[in-house]
Amino acid sequence: MSLEYRTLESTPIHEIHQGFLDAFSDYIVDIRMPLPAFKEVNELRAVDYGLSMGAFAGHRLVGFTLNGQDQWQGKRTAYDAGTGVIPAWRGRGISRAIMESCFSVLEAQGFESYLLEVITSNEKAIKLYESLGFRTIRRLDCLMLRGPAQLEAADMDVSVVDVAKEQIALLEDACLADAEQAFAPSWQNSWNTIKRRPDLFRLVACLERGTCLGYGVISAGRGGIAQLWVRSDRRRQGLGSRLLRELIARSPGQKTYSWVNIDARAVETLDFLKTVGFAEQLVQLEMMRDLIS
Repeated sequence: MSLEYRTLESTPIHEIHQGFLDAFSDYIVDIRMPLPAFKEVNELRAVDYGLSMGAFAGHRLVGFTLNGQDQWQGKRTAYDAGTGVIPAWRGRGISRAIMESCFSVLEAQGFESYLLEVITSNEKAIKLYESLGFRTIRRLDCLMLRGPAQLEAADMDVSVVDVAKEQIALLEDACLADAEQAFAPSWQNSWNTIKRRPDLFRLVACLERGTCLGYGVISAGRGGIAQLWVRSDRRRQGLGSRLLRELIARSPGQKTYSWVNIDARAVETLDFLKTVGFAEQLVQLEMMRDLIS
């Protein structure tokens, strides 16, 4: 049967969701989710179904790429929020054809860059992306905490307060003003993602006489840490532990807590997390392709 490749703006969301479930039924990690969560995640990642591509066998969606869009490092960028082909249709070059169709759509819309992440053990996907012109930007570690964290107390008089969405800019500015900024968050942990649905996150800041010494962001009810930052001149004093304790307290009852896509060069952050009980689960490559030179 011949396949038709077209964008997904006219495809019912439940059909896209079913294709997602089928395509990721045997994935390296279980990322399947119910329809409400699927909608939520796609909203967070700025998925635009008019820029996303599907492969159709008759009326059935057998492969897809979900593309988000935003500014990234000063360029209009598309983000591959999920590419999959259902098992029975693999080995026919569908992923390549979908991606090439995406290039045409995105270039016609004036996009400058195309960003994605891929698990390092998925060698076939990496080879495909490299052959399509993607290059590796950085390695991203994904860590998980099972059981209680081994946290120290901050040995200083500081307060930790909840931060409202209207105050997000203050946290951004504090980090940017630091001489030794933290690593740049990945797409799904970026400030733009958090701003799309601030109601899904809890933000805390550590203050000393009104000055922000650090902050943390966690997805409430899921236990996923998006960001954790301490000012460079106040590190190794227990503030990271204090912030992490406060984040965990704001997403209680989780069996596990995670932080995905930490820049592998952020040795200080990774060492801290491993000291308090986090363990590496997998590593991803952040890859990018130029669309318009």
